[in-house]
Amino acid sequence: MDIPGVQPASCALNLFSPTSKAERVEVFAAGASGPFAARVTGGAILSDSVLRASGDFAVAVASAGSGGTLRNVTAIASGSDSTGLFTNAVYQGAAPVQTITAQSSIFRGDNYGIDVQGDGSHTVSVETDHSITWDLNWAILPDATISGDPQTPTPLFVSGTDFHQLAGSPTVNAGAAVAGLSATDLDGQARTVGSPSDIGADEYVPPDPPAAPQQPGAKKKKGKKGKKRKGKASAKKKCKKRKGKKRQQRRKGKKRQQRRSGLLPSLRGCSRPSSPAR
Repeated sequence: MDIPGVQPASCALNLFSPTSKAERVEVFAAGASGPFAARVTGGAILSDSVLRASGDFAVAVASAGSGGTLRNVTAIASGSDSTGLFTNAVYQGAAPVQTITAQSSIFRGDNYGIDVQGDGSHTVSVETDHSITWDLNWAILPDATISGDPQTPTPLFVSGTDFHQLAGSPTVNAGAAVAGLSATDLDGQARTVGSPSDIGADEYVPPDPPAAPQQPGAKKKKGKKGKKRKGKASAKKKCKKRKGKKRQQRRKGKKRQQRRSGLLPSLRGCSRPSSPAR
């Protein structure tokens, strides 16, 4: 979906309760100042999605209230003071503790990948699991913590607006094997192609190998097949000859038996007829 000019009070996508869940969505918010693509709060879950915001102070995804879970999310913001993942005490509201769980996700902004802010009466905890905050750009202000294993390599994408992975990206087969992992990625393809799954909304699928070119010696192979056929024909002839010989032998044997039993006159002892008297 394309949402132009979205301001913080009206995020393009707003998930606000434990039963709120969105998966395989693409959200783009643009505006002169402060466009927000998505917000999660109250334990909501957002997975296998691309969130993009463009403009000054743009935010790809914000967390509010008690927080939520971001799983296999690619959140990219561009523009002056833009942030991939953002929250502060104002967004936290009445919740004294906010917990954001980031699993196999990517966060990037021209200012910060992750910017979390607490105060004396509000604490914020970002728990990362195989997630990337691009180029190590995060801000942790007082009463806010980032734990787990935030990673820093630069993902390889098709372009600045197409966040499908390229071969060799450090995000390929680098995700977390967690409970609740989706069966499919942003495009509806299998979530786990390699082992483990990938980081981000897209699961890289290697292209099919090219068809093998025809060998220059293909004609020679045909000739060999022809020779095989000739060999088979000669073998059939030999087989027929052997069968003919066996039939002749069986006939001779039968005649011998008939002579012995008196069915045929024996040639033994037969006198040669005398020649007539001259």
